[in-house]
Amino acid sequence: MGTPGTFNSDQWNSQTFNGPPGSGGGTVATTLGSLLSPMLRIAGITKRPGITPSSDQFAELIPMVNRMLASWNCDGHRIFETSIDSYDIGDGSKIYKIGPGATFDNPRPLHISLANVIFPTSPAVRRPIRILDKSQWSSITVQDVAGAPPTYLYYDYGFDENGWAQIYIRPQAPTGYSLELYTWLAIKASFTAVDDAVTLPPGYEEAIVWNGAIKAAGMYPLESHLDPTAGVQADRSLQTLVTYNSKCPPQPNESGYLGRGGGYYNYMSGQIEGGH
Repeated sequence: MGTPGTFNSDQWNSQTFNGPPGSGGGTVATTLGSLLSPMLRIAGITKRPGITPSSDQFAELIPMVNRMLASWNCDGHRIFETSIDSYDIGDGSKIYKIGPGATFDNPRPLHISLANVIFPTSPAVRRPIRILDKSQWSSITVQDVAGAPPTYLYYDYGFDENGWAQIYIRPQAPTGYSLELYTWLAIKASFTAVDDAVTLPPGYEEAIVWNGAIKAAGMYPLESHLDPTAGVQADRSLQTLVTYNSKCPPQPNESGYLGRGGGYYNYMSGQIEGGH
């Protein structure tokens, strides 16, 4: 098992997701029903104050919200949480399954953004692992190399009957080594009742309500009279999330363009290795 994911410390006060609010008060907690009701008001389906959605409408809206949030999980700019988890890879395997109940027993990652190999030293030493795409991984002619810390990783983004994916590493590590993964964690998209708690950072409720209103209007076209500003408000609310969750990537230095530099520091030899 890995360590629990936390909010980005620069933005979300570094509190554990779905945990008690931190000193900065970085989350907004409410119930799903309190978001569904304004959706229908904006969609023009419930037209007067005090009119609440029917139980049938709630039953149809909850799966709609789940589908919408699940689709947001396909866009990394709408995901606010990164988890850092470490796993034992000292058994020498090349392939590891990841998902609930798998060898790497954690939620199946939507995306692996960074990876390190952790050496069995005190203090622990980390070395970055290069994450390859399918074409790059398939071009490696000899993938089975035993007895060395891995330098390459391939994630297949699979989803088998258990909901598991597979991680491939090369070389295959000896006893004592660990794999550290930085992964996106999905926004909850498995609500079942109007009383379910919704615990999200500021800005997400606004996006859920306005974007949900547009979808609700599509579900009830004969009854709806959608607020004419809904499209603009929905786009703005999502763009706010995208802007807040996005960071400017570090710019490469000149050596990257000239084909020089690179490599990593070998703490055992004291040399830079793997450069050119």
